[in-house]
Amino acid sequence: MQNPKLTGSSIAFLLTPFRQSLYEALAVRLKQEHGCSLHAYFATEMEASRYSETSPPDLWSSINAWDKLTGSITKAGVSLDKEIERAQEFEALLGETINRMTFSNRQLGRGYSPGGACYPRAQIYEEAGYANFLHAYNTQLSFWQREFEEKSISLIIDGDVLVAALARSMGVQFRRIIGARYKNNWFWSVDEYQTNPDLVLPDSVEGEESAEITQAYATSSLRVSKHARKASLFYSLKTSIRSAINYAYWRLIGADRYKNLTFWGLVLSPYRERSRFWDAMRLSDTTLDEVRDRRFVYFPMHKEPETSFTTRSPNVTDQLAVIIALSRDLPAGVQLVVKENIISTGQRPKGYLKQIKDLKNVVLIDPYASSVELIKNSLGVATITGTAGMEAAIMGKPVIVFAEKAPYAILDHVRVVSGVGDVRQDLAWLIAARTEEQRDEAKRNGARYEAAVRNASFDMEDYGAKIVGTKGFQQVKKSVVDKSFDALVRSMAPRA
Repeated sequence: MQNPKLTGSSIAFLLTPFRQSLYEALAVRLKQEHGCSLHAYFATEMEASRYSETSPPDLWSSINAWDKLTGSITKAGVSLDKEIERAQEFEALLGETINRMTFSNRQLGRGYSPGGACYPRAQIYEEAGYANFLHAYNTQLSFWQREFEEKSISLIIDGDVLVAALARSMGVQFRRIIGARYKNNWFWSVDEYQTNPDLVLPDSVEGEESAEITQAYATSSLRVSKHARKASLFYSLKTSIRSAINYAYWRLIGADRYKNLTFWGLVLSPYRERSRFWDAMRLSDTTLDEVRDRRFVYFPMHKEPETSFTTRSPNVTDQLAVIIALSRDLPAGVQLVVKENIISTGQRPKGYLKQIKDLKNVVLIDPYASSVELIKNSLGVATITGTAGMEAAIMGKPVIVFAEKAPYAILDHVRVVSGVGDVRQDLAWLIAARTEEQRDEAKRNGARYEAAVRNASFDMEDYGAKIVGTKGFQQVKKSVVDKSFDALVRSMAPRA
């Protein structure tokens, strides 16, 4: 499949551990079929150097290290006035603040995730002042600006908020392969908000009056089952020993990783996480059976800090504020059922869940309760940008969503809420009685949306669905490469 926008073009690939095997296979096809000039980017100089020794011959025009932020944040003697001036120039170019660029960095963006305050802290970021912070982002932006210009890059595959925003401002195409949060379907996103431009509602879905969701999408189900092991003392001990060995090894080889962490912080982290896990389980003591006959709105919590969450919903990042607003404005007789994200059970600050439980109309449900069953038994779902909102929308349940760019907001039974002010009218709409005709119409539209997701994505078979470290992403079948490549080429075709 030829595409004039790709033929002879210069393309950058960010080779992250979870994408390297697939992206390398796609690079080979782009070189062979379109004669592209390809440039590989790894986070560190060490990773880039090692890959240079084993990379496929004659594939890459250059192999580079992209992380200039970590090293530059420790630079001494930085001029605050100079860095402010440089940052303002970049903000004018990007149409975004430098502060928003931090949303894809779990360390520097952690302050925007109050529910993730116990995430392990890297010492170099803790010690960095404002001038160093601005210097680091100015340095990183300058790096990519030079790379785009000097290598005439027209397409970059993968990257964070900073990369996507800078690419957009310089007319460089951005693509990142993203899970569609439906079964094991994936698609090529065109921006940091995980936008899928091919997602268009069909006029109708022949023979389908409704769509049934029976379980969470593939990678989510596996992450939950894996996280459950962290509750055991044996797992904490094993992880602690492995962390000590890794830290010693990183120091021995001079890897950047050890500079970002403290020895005791790394070694004791599994025990602290286990303790908070059991605290969360004790507080979340209500079962699914206990709420089946109640009138409730369902709010599933996001993992924090989570770069996908804050990036997709930059205007609303404080889950506690959202829960408080929902609790405050719900009418008497309707409860708010909150389900902690099992992945975050060890990351919340002490007292976080207790404060939620202080709200008398809020119920903390068992974190292992079926989200699908909670959706089915609820009056409706409230979410910031969670998958449960999409699942509810597909099932025809009313949804209020706080992320302005939620793709399923194209449905009439989904309502976008712009902030955490007065949400009484939004909740009244959510829990209002609906006629059988209205419910059937919502289900039909939900089936149309499910069809739209299927049509605008592709099944990745076993890719990523059996995660054991990065192994689930390393064993890439030819059929998966073919589907991914064809979809990438199609995504670069001119649009009407």
